[in-house]
Amino acid sequence: MFTQKNFYSSPASRYLMLLLAWMLCTIIGSFVMALVMGDGTQTGRMRIAIVVQDILMFILPALLTAVFITSRPAELLGVTRRFPPSALLLVFMIMVVSAPAMNILISFNQSLTLPESLKPIEEWMRHSEESAAHSLSLVTGSTSVGSLIISILIVGILAGFSEEIFFRGALQRIMATGGVSAHAAIWIAAFIFSAFHMQFFGFLPRLLLGAFFGYLLWWSGSLWLPVCAHALNNTMALILEWQRQRQGARVTLDASLSDNPDFASWCIILLGVALAAWMIITLRWRLKKAAAKR
Repeated sequence: MFTQKNFYSSPASRYLMLLLAWMLCTIIGSFVMALVMGDGTQTGRMRIAIVVQDILMFILPALLTAVFITSRPAELLGVTRRFPPSALLLVFMIMVVSAPAMNILISFNQSLTLPESLKPIEEWMRHSEESAAHSLSLVTGSTSVGSLIISILIVGILAGFSEEIFFRGALQRIMATGGVSAHAAIWIAAFIFSAFHMQFFGFLPRLLLGAFFGYLLWWSGSLWLPVCAHALNNTMALILEWQRQRQGARVTLDASLSDNPDFASWCIILLGVALAAWMIITLRWRLKKAAAKR
């Protein structure tokens, strides 16, 4: 268990260290990414830029901060503990059964509009959303199997690891070990995680996902479980998008699987929510039980 004696600095200094490390690495990363991109936006260049971004903006700041603030950096980040393999199967099942409810939430979030006086802000938000979607399409490249595998490695696995080690391993753990309650640390980190993506019409679903990943870290004590869950979520989304593109389906910002659910659809959604809640309770019990045996 972490105590103050395991740290070299005060809680406020830890937050400052993480912020400074992130700012420094982001500045360096911006220059490197500019050199990589050059004057073009080809798929290959974009993929290299994403890898550079993940390493310099997320992984390196988390590692540097952990090394400089504690005598046990690996334990702070949660990379020394393992989790029961059955937990990942439960996580996958939770994602599957909760998918209808998440689609409703995505549709609701995408349909939000701002008052007329804030229309310029809404236009900027939608432009940011479209830019992110365009960047993702460049990273995924063609509809070949090879492109899918590369996308999974970069957007699925690497992004899952880099974002989790920063937002959960560093940010959430620094807060949770610095006097902030576990629940507050989880939701604050999830809020920052969702806001950081600058995709406001997907903010609520990403907020819930971030909180779910945060609870996985808290219950298991292992960063690897939320890393696997994050990578699994991204990979599932990539495969679905890849299939739609291969079938010639046009995917837009306002696309939704359930724009106007009928009674039967609502029954499926509510059943999925109930099953997901039961599975989450079961998962929490199993993870707490496994952690107690260590």
